Amino acid sequence: MNVSKEFTASVVTTAVESGQSGIGYWARVRAYDWEGDDRTEAVISDWKIAGREHMVVLDHDTIVAGLKRITDPDADVGVHQSYRFDILGAVTFDDAGLIDAELADMIVQTAVLGKVIYG
Repeated sequence: MNVSKEFTASVVTTAVESGQSGIGYWARVRAYDWEGDDRTEAVISDWKIAGREHMVVLDHDTIVAGLKRITDPDADVGVHQSYRFDILGAVTFDDAGLIDAELADMIVQTAVLGKVIYG
């Protein structure tokens, strides 16, 4: 899967900066570094897994892994087919503007947790 760094940076930005509409209802942002349109990273922790913090870096590779899993039709990731098509369309057209806070949350959860658990 060929995904631009601009696309993944936008997904991280949307997930983090959307607060409770993004990942803010299940994850804490420990560090956030916006370095332009092609490089954005965040360190998040999920305080609900096994009652302890689980730190993860959201970067290009992490987001690509989530996108690959979501767009794999055989993967059980807890994402409705219509959302999968929306995400696949955004990736295909390299248009991260099509990724809203809800879709960014699904991408991050799938990247970090293997599937959508929250929301």
